[in-house]
Amino acid sequence: MYKYLITLVLFSWLLTASAGTYQRFEENGKIGLKDENGSVVIPASFDALGWSDGNFSVVGQITGYRQNRKWGLLNLKKELITKAQFESLTHPGGDRFIVSKLINSYTLKFGCIDLQGKVTVPFLYDEITLVGLRAVVMIKNGMRYNYGLIDQSNQTILPVQYQKIQPIGDQRYAVQNISGKTALCTEEGKWVTDFIIDDISEFSFDLAVVRCGWQRGLINRRGEMKIEPQYREINITGPTQISVRTADAWQMVDAQYHRLQSLEADELSFDHTDWGRMTLDGKSGLVDETFKPRWPLSYDYIGSIENHQ
Repeated sequence: MYKYLITLVLFSWLLTASAGTYQRFEENGKIGLKDENGSVVIPASFDALGWSDGNFSVVGQITGYRQNRKWGLLNLKKELITKAQFESLTHPGGDRFIVSKLINSYTLKFGCIDLQGKVTVPFLYDEITLVGLRAVVMIKNGMRYNYGLIDQSNQTILPVQYQKIQPIGDQRYAVQNISGKTALCTEEGKWVTDFIIDDISEFSFDLAVVRCGWQRGLINRRGEMKIEPQYREINITGPTQISVRTADAWQMVDAQYHRLQSLEADELSFDHTDWGRMTLDGKSGLVDETFKPRWPLSYDYIGSIENHQ
């Protein structure tokens, strides 16, 4: 896998290595292209050269052009690879281009084409983000945005039914379901965790803190769980150093000081009743005198208790 990835990166570099040796020039309101010696490679006959996001590069002797407010591909032999038929044309890297097209007078859809102008991902999506050999795609469904994961030939890796998908480090994705819970999966769509994660921090020293309720764990850039969620707090203090803190533990003892029950909580108070208020990670709930939960730990605030009957 690593050898393949190194080859892919080298291939991508070779595709764009010549971009800096060409310069756009303007003549009579039209844009053309010159090489490093100042010789005209493409006459000034286009409305724009490069990509619709304003960037410019030459990819495998190919670049984009705009005519009559539409975009297409041409090569440095002045041959048109595609007609000027796209509303937008961008190059995120590699040998694929993201293009958009009007399906009708009010519907714009995105797809992908290759260096030969062949459509590799059909115009089905409202948004496409290329990530290595994969693409995160989005389709609007009323007020909802549904995300999925495909390869660059439009083969489904994850169906378009998730609330959010974002790359996490190397070959891992954080996938959020409609309930707001996140799971990690590989680029082959194999689940690494269940949908138990509430939040993932920014990476620091190639590590990130994951939060599952009040419990914190640690993952690396490969999406591997280095520390299972079990701590109240985790701080990444250096490349090989972390600090952890467990939740405060409250103990119930009998008259002989034997431990009967244990409860993890930041605060616990009984207010002269047999039901107590507990707080943990900013949320409050109620427990009885045996620490058995009575109200779930899901409230922002609970006032004093006078009569729970």
